[in-house]
Amino acid sequence: MPADISVQHFEVSEVVKIRIVFLTVTGQAHNFNKYSHGKLDYLGALYDFQSLMHYGSHAFSKNGKRTIKAIKQTNVPFGQRKGFSETDIQQLNALYDCKSES
Repeated sequence: MPADISVQHFEVSEVVKIRIVFLTVTGQAHNFNKYSHGKLDYLGALYDFQSLMHYGSHAFSKNGKRTIKAIKQTNVPFGQRKGFSETDIQQLNALYDCKSES
């Protein structure tokens, strides 16, 4: 497995690049499998670093160092556990065909 890999998520107006640093990942590297563009559906939303579903920057780290890094934005926080992000809500509403925004 390579030391790190760049993953690109393409959206209409955005290209987000993140780097997975496999040298710092425990035996859980399968959690960072790369999916093809056609397999992912953002439901009309942009990539969300702050999604409740996004791994934190140190997820599955074997040495306390970052396992996920943003390439263009340094020190961007990944994921959070306080509640749904605005994008999470937008995607849930789209997925379940809800009209409410909260």
